Amino acid sequence: MFQQTQDADYLATVEARVRGEYLTWCEQFLDLIAEHGGGDGGRTLNDIGCCAGQFYKSLKHRGLPITYRGFDIEPAYIQIARRIFPELEGATQQLDVEREELPTADITIVSATLEHLTDPEAVVARLLDRTRRLGIFRTFLGDAPLDQWRQKPQAPRPYRIRQFERAAFVSLVESRGFDVEIVEDRYTRSQPVQIDEGIVRSQFVVVAVRKE
Repeated sequence: MFQQTQDADYLATVEARVRGEYLTWCEQFLDLIAEHGGGDGGRTLNDIGCCAGQFYKSLKHRGLPITYRGFDIEPAYIQIARRIFPELEGATQQLDVEREELPTADITIVSATLEHLTDPEAVVARLLDRTRRLGIFRTFLGDAPLDQWRQKPQAPRPYRIRQFERAAFVSLVESRGFDVEIVEDRYTRSQPVQIDEGIVRSQFVVVAVRKE
């Protein structure tokens, strides 16, 4: 489980953030959803790697008429989400997106998850095949693919941090029947960030709109 790659204080940090601030990436995703007509009622949304319900908090605050479903591999995060938002009891599920299928949705969102997967390209393809209208992916893009591992002090296990080649990622999304736009990540302004020694990444938001 992902929590095994984090230190003992991480769970408390996750809960504090959900109880506190509205995160910039969540607000950006909601703006993009509204821009592409996803907030006009009757839509379903799959939140992949939902953690403790940070996006749901922003969605609830805006009051958009969207049916939310959250999925995460880590049960501890789901438990926090349900404790803070009891209404998520039936709308969140522990799920390994690399091994299990998801229900079809009008909108699929993914933030800070794809770069940690074993076969992210296959996951993106499956997610888009189950997306009727709009996909939004926030991840690391660059001129070449990278696959590095980070070991946090006091964490039992390391975790991988990929970078996807921009052109290849766009080609993959287009191959599933979507028009693609890459936009600047509002929080980081898509500037290079040193995550750890020898690991530098730039974050972008990929917007995929189903072709008519």
